[in-house]
Amino acid sequence: KLAKEKNTRLRALWMAASFFRELREHALVEDVQAFLSLESPAELSIEDRAEYALGQAFCFYYSGEQSRSLATIRSVLGDLESHGIANSVYLRLLAGLSAIYSGLGDYRAAELASLKAMKVAKQVGGDRTYRTIVANLALIHCRLGNVEEQLAWAERAATHLGSSKDRFHYQQVHHLRAQAYAMQGRKSEALGALADGARTDG
Repeated sequence: KLAKEKNTRLRALWMAASFFRELREHALVEDVQAFLSLESPAELSIEDRAEYALGQAFCFYYSGEQSRSLATIRSVLGDLESHGIANSVYLRLLAGLSAIYSGLGDYRAAELASLKAMKVAKQVGGDRTYRTIVANLALIHCRLGNVEEQLAWAERAATHLGSSKDRFHYQQVHHLRAQAYAMQGRKSEALGALADGARTDG
C-alpha cells in the first residue's frame, strides 16, 4: 500500500495473495483484488505486467475461477517468452499453469507445463518451486494411472525434501511413494514410505 515503486507494490500484492493457501481468509483475496484494480496495466512494463497478472491469477484461482486464472496466465506468458524473459515470476506463472490444468483434469497439459517449469527452476534457482513441481509430477502420473512414473517422480521428490517445513508437501510426497509401492505389491516398501511420512523431523 505504501510502496511507490510499481514493481515492489505489484510483487507485494501477488505474494500476499499466495498466502491464501495457508490462511484461507477470503478478505485477503478481496483486498488484493481491490489494490490491483487501482493499477493501470497498459502503463506497465512487460515485467510489471507479469507481476500484475500473477496477482490476478492467484485471486481468480483462490476464488474458484480457474478458467479466468488460466486465461490471465496465458495472456502474459507469450509476451514474456517472445522477449526471452525467464525469471522467478515466469516460473511462478508456469507452475500456476500446471496447477490449473490439473484442477481442470487436463493432466497431459499439466505434465508439459510442469516439465517446462522444472527446466526454468533449474535456471533461475527456484529450489522450493522445483521441489513442488517434482512432487506435482508424481501426483499427475498418479491421476493418469502411470504407477512406475508416479514412483519415479515421488522418489525424486523425496530426495529433494531436505528440511522442508511444508508439512503437507512432506507427507504428500511420502504418501505418493507408499501408494505406488502398494500398487506394485511391494508391501514392506509401502510401509516404509508411510513411516517416513509420519516422521516429525522432516
